[in-house]
Amino acid sequence: MKALKMKFAAAAAFCAQHEKAMQLAFFALCAVYYFIHAVKLPYNGGADEAMRYLVPVYIYDHNALPTGWEESVRNAYWGFSYAFYPTLLPSILGTLCMKICRIFTGDGFALLVAARVVDVLAGAGAVYFVLKLLTRIVKRPWNWMAAVFMALIPQYAHVSSYFNNDMPAVFGISMILCAWVYAALDGWNVKNSLLLTAGIIVVGLSYYNAYSWILMSAVFFLGTQEKGIFAKGEEGKKKRRNALKCMLLIVGISAVCILPLFIRNIVVNGDLLGMKTVAASTAIYGDKDFYATLPTTYQAQGRTVLDMLSDGSCYFIKKVLLSFFGAFGYSKVFIPYKYLGVYMTFIMLGIFGFIFALLNAGVNKEPLLGDSGLRGRKAGMLMVCASAASMISAGLAIWYSYASDYQPQGRYYYPVLPAMMLMIAIGYKMVGKHPRLLRLFACVTMIAMMYEAYFHALVYLVD
Repeated sequence: MKALKMKFAAAAAFCAQHEKAMQLAFFALCAVYYFIHAVKLPYNGGADEAMRYLVPVYIYDHNALPTGWEESVRNAYWGFSYAFYPTLLPSILGTLCMKICRIFTGDGFALLVAARVVDVLAGAGAVYFVLKLLTRIVKRPWNWMAAVFMALIPQYAHVSSYFNNDMPAVFGISMILCAWVYAALDGWNVKNSLLLTAGIIVVGLSYYNAYSWILMSAVFFLGTQEKGIFAKGEEGKKKRRNALKCMLLIVGISAVCILPLFIRNIVVNGDLLGMKTVAASTAIYGDKDFYATLPTTYQAQGRTVLDMLSDGSCYFIKKVLLSFFGAFGYSKVFIPYKYLGVYMTFIMLGIFGFIFALLNAGVNKEPLLGDSGLRGRKAGMLMVCASAASMISAGLAIWYSYASDYQPQGRYYYPVLPAMMLMIAIGYKMVGKHPRLLRLFACVTMIAMMYEAYFHALVYLVD
């Protein structure tokens, strides 16, 4: 036993000495894992893939961006095309991968897998940046535990294996949150600003529901400037110059990369965001019989958001939870409920520990952000902005189901994942320091299960 402990200690020391190499190896393993899924998954094996894949196919065939009005990029049932939206970065990158694949083979399925590589790398990249930011906040094993958990969520692996815009958005959010952590710890510099800029560009050209992270980036940037920035003297001038330089870098590069596609949308369709054009195209080409089969939105029924969330013994919430962890294809194949209980228990224990970490930080004045030692204004800004961005994204997804298209799908809530992993890592560190919390959590969970408020109610989910 003593020899085994020594071997574990030696292995831990080796990993600590080669942390960056281990992180890159983890990224590579995730990419291979998701790529295997991408190769095995049949065409249209993920939600909306067939409709979204029409766009990179058009770009591949014509070497030009579609306007959205072309019949070849329009879905016959829905009556519109995703090309109406300026969020075309995944399609452009997917086309680039298809062009590279064409050098070796023009097989149709091979080209589809090539387009899927964008999401494979985005899924692995998101986990990589989450691991990097967690490493700055908490020590082993909590950073790795949270990152590995995120990487191995069945639904996360599934969404990382087919062509979509969801995973590139999560990748951009992970870069943004990583930049926030680095800036909170090291201050704003060119490196952190470029990382934030990259994340903003990816999010800005991928997914509207994740735009809250761009909004809160502005709040975080302004709220984490160094004290004395408005002070007189050379020191104050130096801080103002640095803040201005970083701000111009972020805003300038982001605008140059993001605005052209939005300006093109105005020139081509007279519509900045593409939503009015989608509505117009739907009215003209949408299949009336198909739309008649769709559930009427709660807003159209004159009911409230709370009605939607509570109807059918909270059917909407249960369906979102289930599909957050494992609902494959078009939400027709689900993971067994017993595994859902395992995932939910892991999440809830982490959140439970995080709440106690918050209380401990408030009462005992200990640093909330684990081993980083970060406290005060910057720590508060990090947690408030990450929480606000996550809640806004989740709120937009709920409102979309309420007002536009009833879609209780967990993938729409993936913009909360990076912040959730940060809270879970902090929470598990707290539980690790105070084992009594584990026993308390077990008691609370048992009581909750008795009242069917946490796990048992999920087995009544009706598909």
